[in-house]
Amino acid sequence: MPGLQACCPGVHVLTLELPDFAVRVAVVAGSRRAVVFDTGCRPADMHALQPLLASLEARDVLAVYSHGDWDHVQGTAALADRRAVIAHEACRARFEDDVPRRLARLRGESPGLYDDVVLIPPDLTFSHSLTLDLGGLTLQLHHLPGHTADSLVAFVPERGLLLAGDTAEAPLPCVDWEEASLDRWIAGLQRWRDDARVTMVLPSHGPAHGPAAGRESLDVTLRYLAALREGREPAVPAQMPSFYRETHQANLERAARMRSRV
Repeated sequence: MPGLQACCPGVHVLTLELPDFAVRVAVVAGSRRAVVFDTGCRPADMHALQPLLASLEARDVLAVYSHGDWDHVQGTAALADRRAVIAHEACRARFEDDVPRRLARLRGESPGLYDDVVLIPPDLTFSHSLTLDLGGLTLQLHHLPGHTADSLVAFVPERGLLLAGDTAEAPLPCVDWEEASLDRWIAGLQRWRDDARVTMVLPSHGPAHGPAAGRESLDVTLRYLAALREGREPAVPAQMPSFYRETHQANLERAARMRSRV
């Protein structure tokens, strides 16, 4: 369901409906700091967060990018009072290369729609993990490459909540990174799948409810990636939106290229 909703105490989720898919933005608010996890496609996407952020005016507001894809980083300019933008170190390099190229392409395809986007690269980066004390809540950021080289996940241990970004997705993930290591991606997801502390999983895309939502999204993604790694065609639903049909075909082609280089 689109709109801003409470996920669990201290965590709100904004669902943005795009023509081909939905994308989620999360706000994790402790007593001293609040984190906006991803900022959507354009500043207008952040308007629904303003009442919530205004109610947190005594707290520092930080932004975290799960990775540098366009639908996760282009709304940051709306967070005028943010203290910092945090991401994996590989994300900063993307702002010098494919992030502005993607924005230019979007502006060419949809004149006027992205005119207000101001690209804001991360101020603070890390290589493996980073822990943020928000006051009563902790946000643990962990690098988990696979979907892209700069992908990360965020864990809120006090809530058992894993914000999975694009590392997990049902009915299938997008293997964007040509140099992706399926072994590393699978191993990273499997560690979270086996972690008994994780009771809720919220990917950035895919269903919010139903048999493929939540923790099951980890299993769905793991099965899909394992089949790609083994050279088998993954089992996918007979009926899927065109976006996922096209993504599946592109994944098969990328996986074949990766196997040919081994």
